[in-house]
Order: sequence, then C-alpha cells, then structure tokens
Amino acid sequence: MSLTIHLSAPLRPFAEGQATVSAAGDTVGEALAALVAAYPDLGDQLFDPQGALLSEPALYLNDDPLRLQEGLGTLVEDGDQLTLIAPLAAGLSGP
Repeated sequence: MSLTIHLSAPLRPFAEGQATVSAAGDTVGEALAALVAAYPDLGDQLFDPQGALLSEPALYLNDDPLRLQEGLGTLVEDGDQLTLIAPLAAGLSGP
C-alpha cells in the first residue's frame, strides 16, 4: 500500500526539506521503515537505538493518534495519510 507522509517543519531538514513524501508498506511500521530507508537521517528522529518508536514526534494516521491504534502494526490502505508532528523545541539532533 502507498501512503502519503506529512512532515512537520522540524523534521523536513531530515527529508531533504520536503513537507510531504510517499512510502509503501502494509503497516505503519513498514511505511516508516521505507521512509527511513529513503531518508536515513530521519531514523534518529523516529526511533531509539534499539529500534523502538520514540514518544516524539506524535504520529497520526488519517487524523487519529497512532497511540490509540495498533502502533507500528496498524494496517494501512492506499491513500492513507500519516502525519508526523515534532515539537519545535524537541531537541532534534542535526542531520
């Protein structure tokens, strides 16, 4: 499945300045893995060294918080929208 991923301003430098990118996968986790494969600098912004999803940025699938769904195992459909919102003062590390 292909979904659109929207990146908030603090995350855009890690994706070559893009606000919106596409990624494929059957689950949110697979789509995020494809995203990180395309933009490796995003990896440290999304996952800890053990590969667990960080608490920030907040993730929303079709405007619903991912934490209220099945997490990385949440199934996605073609055309779904995933939004990653990082706080402006999150202390993101540089690319």
